[in-house]
Amino acid sequence: MANPFLAMFQRPILRRRNARRLVIESPGGINDERFLDINGSQQWVTIRGQDRANPVLLILHGGPGSSYIPFTPWLTDWEKHFTIVQWDQPGAGKTFQRNGRADPMGLSLTRLAADGIELTGQVRGLLGSPPVILLGSPARLPASRATARPCACCRTSALNRRAGASPSISG
Repeated sequence: MANPFLAMFQRPILRRRNARRLVIESPGGINDERFLDINGSQQWVTIRGQDRANPVLLILHGGPGSSYIPFTPWLTDWEKHFTIVQWDQPGAGKTFQRNGRADPMGLSLTRLAADGIELTGQVRGLLGSPPVILLGSPARLPASRATARPCACCRTSALNRRAGASPSISG
């Protein structure tokens, strides 16, 4: 068990270290945090990377209810090679704080897939159409498969690659 007295002194040290790690110094870098209108719903998105021309890594968390944004300091090494996009999907994080349970569209895999396609299009527009790689945890893999269908606006696949994090393996 951690000593609360020591933790009281350790916390400011860790906060300063994380603040230094989260600085984007590159002139071509991006550090953008905001609500985007995604299919009529305000949803929180962070976009971070040392070079906005890098491929996009769109991270789908295992929610609803959870957000991976608190883990951003752990991804700073990845930001050298990718532009990391984290999305508080409906029912999670700041999106849930803003919309609550009153979100008229509700939650479904169909909705998450449609929102994922819309988000991918907006991100590509903001960054100049770089390749997009989707990293999804097991609960979101069905939605990630759906987002691989052709984009309605340009008839090309919205995603270039998909990857699963900690996939379940059955014997």
